[in-house]
Amino acid sequence: MEIQNIYNAKVLLFGEYSVLHGSHALAIPVGLFSGRWTFDESLAKEQREILSRFHIYLSALEFEQVNYQGDLFQKDLDKTLAFDADIPIGYGVGSSGAITAAVFDKYFQKDNTLEISKLKEILGKMESFFHGSSSGLDPLICYLNKAVLIQKGVPTITPIPSAQDQYVLFLLDTGFPRKTAPLVNHFLEKYHSDDDFRQIIRRDLSNLNNLAIQQFLAGEEEELYNSFNNISNFQWEHFQKMIPENIRSVWEFSLRLNMFKLKLCGAGGGGFILGMTPKWNDLMREKVFGDFACLQLNF
Repeated sequence: MEIQNIYNAKVLLFGEYSVLHGSHALAIPVGLFSGRWTFDESLAKEQREILSRFHIYLSALEFEQVNYQGDLFQKDLDKTLAFDADIPIGYGVGSSGAITAAVFDKYFQKDNTLEISKLKEILGKMESFFHGSSSGLDPLICYLNKAVLIQKGVPTITPIPSAQDQYVLFLLDTGFPRKTAPLVNHFLEKYHSDDDFRQIIRRDLSNLNNLAIQQFLAGEEEELYNSFNNISNFQWEHFQKMIPENIRSVWEFSLRLNMFKLKLCGAGGGGFILGMTPKWNDLMREKVFGDFACLQLNF
């Protein structure tokens, strides 16, 4: 498979939280942010500790079907190797996934027979350095630079329709990063202790996400917008803890009117919120989001 030496950010479009318990998920690469290797003394100085610890971490692991060229990585680190990226950290768009993909691409020997499930497993093992635990989906997207559909835990590369003019997907910047682990732990605790909550996740949220993915891949924009609205209402009712306080009035406004809809982008709690609108130009002209930065997704 052909790999780019520019590692784009990623966005999980659908499947947040419900994918932990069997629903489908769909993630895509986005060119709004990216990273690449460079030799830069000032950047290398800033990154030396984290990249050196990453190298030590990888050197202690055992890998199947690939070979880590740690000596080469260390040699380049000594030559002021650095990862030059504008991917915001803690925003749910793959900052650690991109650097994991970059290390794997440049410093691992592999062949084209490596299956995508095995690739995801290896990348997850690597990225766990940053998060304590990783599914491998983020670095997989950053590495392949292709959309990936997860069905029953199995990843497949999938084509996606081109963005249309009528309905626009966008990222709304909450203005501060988030920490994923506490939110995921909160969800898991509630999921395992609350029978009613567990049932609505399995029955309602999973079905909503699966339907939205189906509609997105089929290019059914009007139907997708309706599903987006249903997910937004569900998350407003059941995921209040994951919705940042500073965005709640905007979210509530979106539920009352039909100008746009919002949903979590990954774990929530900060970073980016994912939006969809049939009235992009009106939103921008009327400055509906005030001081919140808003970025159109192109794919």
